[in-house]
Amino acid sequence: MKHPVFKHTKALSRKPPCGPDSQVARRPRSRRSSSHMVKADSAYFWTAEEERLLAQTMKEPRNPHATRELAKRFGRSQAAVENHRRAKFGRVQRAPRAWTPREDRLFGTRTDAEVARLTHRHRGTVTLRRHRLGIPSTVERRPWTPKDDRLLGTASDEALAKKLGRLRTTIGVRRRKLGIPRYPRPGAWTPKEDRLLGTMSDPKVARRLGRTLSSVSQRRQLKKVPSPIPWTAWSPSEDAALGTMSDQEVSRVLGRGICGVKRRRVILHINLKEWPNARALAGSVRKWTAAEKRLVGSMPDNKLAKRLGRRYQSVVRMRHLLGRPLCRSPHPTGWKPWQVQLLGVLPDREVARRLRRSLASVQLRRHVKGVPPPPPATKPWSYKEDDLLGTQPDEDIAQRIGRAPDEVKKRRISLGVRFREEPPSGQQNWTIAEEQLVGTDTDRAVARKLGRTHCSVMHKRVRLELPAFRRNTWTESDERVVRTGTVHEAARRLRRSLTSVRHKRARLGLHEVRPNIWTEAEKRLLRTATDREVARRLGRTLFAVKAKRQRLGLPPVGSSWKRRPGKKKRAAAGAS
Repeated sequence: MKHPVFKHTKALSRKPPCGPDSQVARRPRSRRSSSHMVKADSAYFWTAEEERLLAQTMKEPRNPHATRELAKRFGRSQAAVENHRRAKFGRVQRAPRAWTPREDRLFGTRTDAEVARLTHRHRGTVTLRRHRLGIPSTVERRPWTPKDDRLLGTASDEALAKKLGRLRTTIGVRRRKLGIPRYPRPGAWTPKEDRLLGTMSDPKVARRLGRTLSSVSQRRQLKKVPSPIPWTAWSPSEDAALGTMSDQEVSRVLGRGICGVKRRRVILHINLKEWPNARALAGSVRKWTAAEKRLVGSMPDNKLAKRLGRRYQSVVRMRHLLGRPLCRSPHPTGWKPWQVQLLGVLPDREVARRLRRSLASVQLRRHVKGVPPPPPATKPWSYKEDDLLGTQPDEDIAQRIGRAPDEVKKRRISLGVRFREEPPSGQQNWTIAEEQLVGTDTDRAVARKLGRTHCSVMHKRVRLELPAFRRNTWTESDERVVRTGTVHEAARRLRRSLTSVRHKRARLGLHEVRPNIWTEAEKRLLRTATDREVARRLGRTLFAVKAKRQRLGLPPVGSSWKRRPGKKKRAAAGAS
């Protein structure tokens, strides 16, 4: 007979024992227990004192150690205390930290990122608080001029961002706001190129435009432009030639393209006579000679395929068509006496490796002979040795019990024993002084000071909800250097990367100083002097001069240079 099950929230039918500490005394664990559904005769329900203490902790500020302290006091697990708290009070979110007058006075004097770093808050929270207080941002936003608006859509957003000294997202937002379409991507078809489609064959258009044959054909079909080459109908005599020889020979005899021959043969459902199956549609199958057919079935298929230079599947298919049996290779399946003597002496994998047999065949032969498996290479572990695992480093235990360190580590991991090195203080729990040190320096530096691991310090900082310590913070002196000098000069003086300096200038709303912009006079000089002479006169590198000349499409002075398409385009033009 099943016992009735009741839902308890308070102890109604049980007389509370005497003494204040007896209500929260340690009770024996029950295998089937729940925080809100227990048996009537069970002593593992929640008492009124426990409910009062749990409600008292909910009124106080959230303490990360409250659940652990209550579980230790009640004699319950932390999971049981947390589940009962959620069942009774629901999932309680942490109350937001109130803003102090000192923190509010920071608005308007520093950027949102600096205020977030000083107050240990999220940047979005800081921005929302500043908007609610009605305080403008310290970053001065440059207004868009008509000259800047006219540049939108003339180049890519990335190029305009570098030219105007703005963020790429800012360029995109402004362009979409004005309804300006995006600059065409590199390789896009122009109206002038579209007008060439249909005036000549696709290979000629591809060679002239420096594009691939497939791209030209797809563009012509997309624009629904008819092909300039007239289509000639197939005569009955040409159709009769299909299938009598390979597609390459038919193409050469009839003067048609190989693709057209294959397509016509597929439409008429004609297969090569030597291969009456679906794979003959490829048209590139080599014929079987009478001498090759006589060899089929006289040796294993794989050896015959290597001898004739054919695929293994083609040899098997031809053997099936000729109706010949399979010729098996003479494999020495018998076991010699000296090979049987190795069974049970060496591991099965070692025997398989030495005899060049499979592991399954070696195990099967050992079972047939009734030979037991070889003994393990190491002696069995005792209970005393298992108790030592995890108490000391693996190397010390291995030296103590006379085993290899790898063997000790493998045994400890198989038993699920974890080794945790104690800090020099001899304490596993965190003290208040150690918690106050977390977040004041990097996690690795704090770990070295406390004698703990880097992961433990990082997990403790995350539990305390402290931000990570950052050394490379921007100071006011660093910002003055960024405002006054160029990007390269600021990066060299501050020992920072060019990317970080550019991002900082973009946040401050500054134009990027670019002293290496080519003037019109310098561009005209590229037409009259050699690259080395131009580099010497202008004080630029030879690589920069060559790159600029190639970008403008100018030939080098003193040579018969002609612009050629890229490697891929030349390969496509040659194939066509």
